[in-house]
Formats: sequence, C-alpha cells, structure tokens
Amino acid sequence: MATAVSRRKKPLARPETKNSAEGRLPAPAFGHVVQVGDTAPKRAMAEDVRAGLDAVVPHLPSRYLYDRRGSELYEKITRLNEYYLTRTEIHILECRAREITALAERPEVVELGSGSSRKTRILLDTWNADAEKLVYYPIDISTGMLTRTVSVLNRDYGALKVMGLAGDYLDALDTLPPARKRLILFLGSSIGNLNDEEQEGFFSRLTEGMTPGNLLLLGLDYRPSDKKPCEMIVEAYNDSQGITAAFNLNILGHINRVLGGDFQPEHWRHKALYNPERHQIEMHLESARNQTVHIRELGQSWRFSAKDRILTEICRKYDPDEMIRWLEKRRLRLVGRWSDALGYFGLLLLRRT
Repeated sequence: MATAVSRRKKPLARPETKNSAEGRLPAPAFGHVVQVGDTAPKRAMAEDVRAGLDAVVPHLPSRYLYDRRGSELYEKITRLNEYYLTRTEIHILECRAREITALAERPEVVELGSGSSRKTRILLDTWNADAEKLVYYPIDISTGMLTRTVSVLNRDYGALKVMGLAGDYLDALDTLPPARKRLILFLGSSIGNLNDEEQEGFFSRLTEGMTPGNLLLLGLDYRPSDKKPCEMIVEAYNDSQGITAAFNLNILGHINRVLGGDFQPEHWRHKALYNPERHQIEMHLESARNQTVHIRELGQSWRFSAKDRILTEICRKYDPDEMIRWLEKRRLRLVGRWSDALGYFGLLLLRRT
C-alpha cells in the first residue's frame, strides 16, 4: 500500500482547436476541434492523483492513460494479435453495417471515445458519407489524437460535416443541442472501464440527455466461456511485444510531465490479472523495489514497498442478456443485437424510450 509522507483526397490540414463557452456550443465549428468541459484540467488531475494515491487501495483514473503517447500506444494495441476485441468488433461491423445503418436511418452520429474513428468509418462508408451529407461528432479526451482524426476525415469524406469535441464524454454531449435522430456510438467495450457506481451514474446522465427515439450502439466484451477461455482474455492485456505494458507505464510519465512527479517507470512492472468474482481484468503497476515518489505540484510524497500495486484500469466482461435487462430498466430498449460466431464480443443497438 502507498503511504503518504507529506475517400476524396483533400490536402491534409491541421484543424484549428477552439474553446467552447460554458453550456451549448455557441455556433457550429465543423472541420475543427473544440475543447469542452473542465477549463482547469491540471487542477482536476492533481486532485484525482492525490485522492487516488491516498486511497486504501491506491489507484489512478484510467483517463490519464490517454495523453497523446498513450492514445498512440492504444491504437497499436488494437492491432495486436492478442487483442481480439477490436478485430472481432470490426468483423461484426463489417458483416452487419447494412443492418445497423438501415435501423438507424441517416442520423446525426456522435461517438464517445472515437480515437482514430477506424471502426466508425465502416458505418460512414455504408452511409456513403463521401457523397451524401452526414454530421459526425467524434469525442475524445486526447486533443492530439482527435486533431489528427478530424484532419483525416476532412480529407477523406467530402460531404461529411465533422466537428471534434475534446474533453469528457458526457460534458461534450451536454454541449450539443438535442437532435430528433441521433446515433451515439460507444464501442470497444469501453463501458467496461467503469465500476458499478460509475456505470450507474454514466447511464443516468446519458439517458437524461438523450431525446426519446435516439439510439445507442454499445460494444460489449463477453465473459469467458467454453469457446473463450480465461487465458485468452488475460493474454489480450499481456501482449508479447510489451506494448500494453508501455501503455500502462506511460501514465507515470504523464503525471511526471504535468504535475512534476519523479516516478521512475523502470522501477515499476505492468500486471494485468483476471478477477473471476468481479468478471474483470484489473490492470496494475507493481513497485519493483522499495521507493519514494514525490509530486511537486502536490507538495507530497508517497512511499511504496516492493510489490505494492497501483490500480490503473479495470476492463469488465459482460453477460449480454444480463446487461440487456439492466439497460431496459434505464430507459434503453433493445432494437438489435449482433455477435461473432464464437461469442467473443457483441454489439447492442438500443433505443431511448
């Protein structure tokens, strides 16, 4: 335990980053990235890091894994042989895109945690977004990744009206005016990074902001089964190239850079273990020796003994029928569901009632 001591090829241009005022976006800024939400992210990070390291179970919020380098490393993770999640979800989207887009018709599209928008392009292509007008709001906490994504989309889709929103997912959603036809994408089983309390709060706020009739396409990674051994899930977070380890350790560099910490990543080890009781991967950083870490902006130090751990992320695995029942109680009714043949991963299309 930590101990506190004190398609159409246009020129690729970098889109302008703008700041939004509180509340709604003042005017459409298509082709650009707009910063939304917290105007003092450094202060928020300082408060989160202090609270996490002071906790009985030391932890760091997983959003701080995703600075620019972390986002780039995560994109590499999604292409690894061991990381079946992205590969399987893409296969489902490729096979079922026409069904999904037919059910959604031609909505305004909002994506939570868009990254490179690699999977969303499958739907955009099905909608023929290069020739027919469509509105797309990718939302991501990494401004750098989002800026690159918007540039590429501006180049590749001539008729697409795209505006990137950089910040917290729900803060960004709150800036958008209501839409009668909206499809919200929450792919990659990113919902699995939330614990029970966080998941409850997330869906309460999400559904409150949705207009009845709006749709949600939700990606879920399924629990182990006869065809999906637990070892396969564990390997997805312990790849042979060490990219997931580098991704996990990068959070320490992020803290060092922003808050003036003196974490030495070489003295920490990546650990990812499956908790069968909670049906989740738990990703930790384990201290390789006795050490003291000081964070200048917090004016505080923490002592760690060898094998002490800091929890950096959970990745929950789901029973889809159980999740459908849970979602129906929260005003989200099932419209369609799809999975791969082996039952590794699934997509749920849900309508706000």
